[in-house]
Amino acid sequence: MLIPKLQIMRIPVCLLILISMSLSQNVFSDSFNAYPGKYKATLSEVEAANIIHLSVEVWTGYPKQFRITLADIAVPVASSETPLCQNVLVQTGFELTRDFMDSAKQIEVNDIHMENTGKVDAISGIKTEKGQLANALLKRGLARSIKVNAEVPWCVDEIKDAKTSKSNVNNAQKTTTGFMQEITEVRVHKGANRSGKEVYEYRCQGCHEKNTQGAPMPTDNFAWTQRLNKGMDVLMDHAMKGYSNYLMPPKGGCRDCNEAEIHASVIFMLESSGIELTQEQRLLVSKK
Repeated sequence: MLIPKLQIMRIPVCLLILISMSLSQNVFSDSFNAYPGKYKATLSEVEAANIIHLSVEVWTGYPKQFRITLADIAVPVASSETPLCQNVLVQTGFELTRDFMDSAKQIEVNDIHMENTGKVDAISGIKTEKGQLANALLKRGLARSIKVNAEVPWCVDEIKDAKTSKSNVNNAQKTTTGFMQEITEVRVHKGANRSGKEVYEYRCQGCHEKNTQGAPMPTDNFAWTQRLNKGMDVLMDHAMKGYSNYLMPPKGGCRDCNEAEIHASVIFMLESSGIELTQEQRLLVSKK
């Protein structure tokens, strides 16, 4: 009769050991893997580009609310003292995360790290059918690795009145064929209209090829789809008149381009991303 008693006594001893280990991790480290593995989740709210409120089913039928910060990445912050271009990056990052999460058909979190399981703050990765949210932000230059020195600036503001900062001049000078002429003189293009690809290589790729200050790359289907969803007329209006306080300058800085050429360059980038345009979207309707 003693054996069963000993077996019964072993159970609480093991549990006490596990509890002790768990408590020591919570006390002696910044965070611990409170919920290892993958869990289904539903969106509650997007607070910032890297902070998302989710309802996570950590136990079947028992969802728990979390305020999740994306793991291993840093995002810019906005204030009255930060450069305008950085404030634009913050807003762009927020909009990307919001659209990314709002359009998700399924959401999954993996390995939820916490300092205190009694609170809602946690660190984890967030994945949907489109991939990892962190990767989407990194790809568009709206986030970077936490290993990058925090003192490194996120961007350099362009000089007002559509002039260009020295760093962007250097970048665009190396990647476009017409940049220096565009900032020193207004040339009149003679001859037939240039193709969308020609205009892109002439001027647009200086920013769009490297995702400079959030300019979507031609292969970025997600970013271009979000822009096209606002309407081709809105997209063309931004291309012709400029956008975000000249982070996107009028005509992309191609002052000798006409409306048809700008329209062709927009179509080139949209179709390069894999978007199939309708005949109506391809048709230019001038608002002049």
